[in-house]
Amino acid sequence: MGITIHYRMIADDLKTVVAALKTVKEEAQRAGYEYKEFEDDGVATMDTLPVVGDRDSMIEWLNEAWGGYREEMLGEVPDEPPFAWIHGDRCGTPFFWHKEVAERYGIRGKPVKGHGVVVYCDTAEPLKIFFWKLGNYYVCSNSVKTQPFTIEEVQPNLRYHKWICMVLKRLEKLPWWKFYVGDDSGYYDTMDEQKLRESFEATSKIIWAVSSAIQEAIDKARLPWRGMIGGRYDIKEMRDKLKRYGGQTRVEDHDDRQTRLDDFDGGDPHRLWTHPLTTSSHVATTGLIPS
Repeated sequence: MGITIHYRMIADDLKTVVAALKTVKEEAQRAGYEYKEFEDDGVATMDTLPVVGDRDSMIEWLNEAWGGYREEMLGEVPDEPPFAWIHGDRCGTPFFWHKEVAERYGIRGKPVKGHGVVVYCDTAEPLKIFFWKLGNYYVCSNSVKTQPFTIEEVQPNLRYHKWICMVLKRLEKLPWWKFYVGDDSGYYDTMDEQKLRESFEATSKIIWAVSSAIQEAIDKARLPWRGMIGGRYDIKEMRDKLKRYGGQTRVEDHDDRQTRLDDFDGGDPHRLWTHPLTTSSHVATTGLIPS
């Protein structure tokens, strides 16, 4: 749970990939975000999902996000488009597993190699633009969660979310076979900062309401556990902190202005936030730790 930007880029020309990675590195350096270029290998499998709700809506999404679909179930990822499929009440899309993860869980699939850039932010998931090769195509399919969990994270996450959208707007102009962005807040399509703030606030209220209810159930059952949000925030501590702020939960507008898309060439550098893997680990879920 949490505001997330989903993005997918498919290229049939290596020059497009090179230009995209160059753009990401240049914009990260301009904005002061730490970044790292990396290579990785793994396996590609079909991520099979149930068709929830209207089948026509799922077909529309497969066309929009994957550039088409096959009306047959595929056991492995194809080398040529369409890469997605739908059959009965199931659909499938390609998914990349890092080699160490695939080996750990015994996942078998098509061996693939990739190259990318990861951009770090202290208060949100890293932006990972990583392309892996399928036949003569290069696929980048990922997402980045920018949801703030504390008042202190609001301003840096607003800036980070807008910066990501600015970068994706630049990438969209490159000659892709397929390009797709889905922004939970709607900011990518509207560039409406107030709408982004309202989305952050509404989602934050839901996260804290659910998390607090879970912690209250734990306390009522007298279990020796403490709820965690985002893998790093103790719910009890955050509730006490919220009281010190007088119960404030609103996303405040400190500068009272709409930041321009090109207003990202300054600001304090963001120090590297290390992860066990290059995959995202900052998630808006409630975990449990011993009290």
